[in-house]
Amino acid sequence: MEEQELDKKERAASKRRRDKRNVLLTTVGLFALLFLMPVLPYVGGLAGFHFEVSEGDRVGQIVKLSYKGLGWKTWEGTLAVTQSGAYIDVWDFSVDPTNPKEKELVSKIRQAYSTGALVRVHYTQRLLPLYWRGKTPYFAAEIEAAR
Repeated sequence: MEEQELDKKERAASKRRRDKRNVLLTTVGLFALLFLMPVLPYVGGLAGFHFEVSEGDRVGQIVKLSYKGLGWKTWEGTLAVTQSGAYIDVWDFSVDPTNPKEKELVSKIRQAYSTGALVRVHYTQRLLPLYWRGKTPYFAAEIEAAR
């Protein structure tokens, strides 16, 4: 009889330890969900921004250039991509504010926009964009007349 009571007490004590451990794990999990999860995209963005996925050229006509953003303003553009004279796609790109040629590049894009000229945009694609550097993963590096 005493063994049964001791066994019941041991099971009850074991259950209380498991319950405390479950409460602790739930608390840690909620903390991670509420406080760490919102930070992960920024950490991933910082790491991913430095990885160039590709680089290349697109030819078309600039149809939009805007300087937008709430906290950090960035230059965002849209190129109507052409192939054999027909418009086939619309492509969004950003101008990196840390680019030493940013002002010159924006000036060339504005000129191409106002004249409606066909241009070639050389770009690099980053793994992840950083919202204070641009809204898209495509960053214009150079722009020149296509013809």
